Amino acid sequence: MVIDSIKKTLLNNEILNRICAKVYRIIGLNIKKIRGRANTIKYDKTYLKHCRININGNNNEIIFMGTGVLNDCNIYVNGNNNRILINDKVCGYHVTFTIEDSENEIVIGHKSLFCGEIEFACIEGKKIQVGNDCLFSKGIRISTGDSHVIYDMDGNRVNEAADVTIGNSVWMGQNVDVLKGSLIKENSVVGVGSVVTRKFEDTNVVIAGIPAKIVKKNIYWEHSRVKES
Repeated sequence: MVIDSIKKTLLNNEILNRICAKVYRIIGLNIKKIRGRANTIKYDKTYLKHCRININGNNNEIIFMGTGVLNDCNIYVNGNNNRILINDKVCGYHVTFTIEDSENEIVIGHKSLFCGEIEFACIEGKKIQVGNDCLFSKGIRISTGDSHVIYDMDGNRVNEAADVTIGNSVWMGQNVDVLKGSLIKENSVVGVGSVVTRKFEDTNVVIAGIPAKIVKKNIYWEHSRVKES
């Protein structure tokens, strides 16, 4: 009863929430389950609320840098020698980071913003790199592989996993899938419902469609809705 009363008080006072991030971890508003050896979770001043971290393996590292805010997010790591780095001033709601296998890495750049129902899935020893100052809408999935293996009739694999790289200042619309081996360069926009399946070497472009292609070049975008005159 006392714990429930404390939780209710904290949840109803946003200022007190921010002051008491460490208290949250103690009373269970964030849940951590760690199985294995030499796994580390490093905090700076990142504010975590209703987040769940589940590690099963050895020598895995999760690093939260700076003063970001993560609310209702999940981190699942199943394997060894994996690393997740979330840099300074990253803000996200309902984001899931999933790692399977070993030697994978997910890196999120400074000041990137994630607006809900976003999944990063990294498998087979690959890397997902998201640049600085990105803006992701909801319903987005980014993955380095297909989860299951596909072979041709001669027994050769035809769906190798591959790194995914997203440059600085990329704006991604709702319900986008970014598949293995994709590259999106800086200052680009990805249209709603697109499926990105390859590398785009041009900067400052709009890509859209299934599969995505360049539909406009020589653009730039800003976080503000309308540019001030």
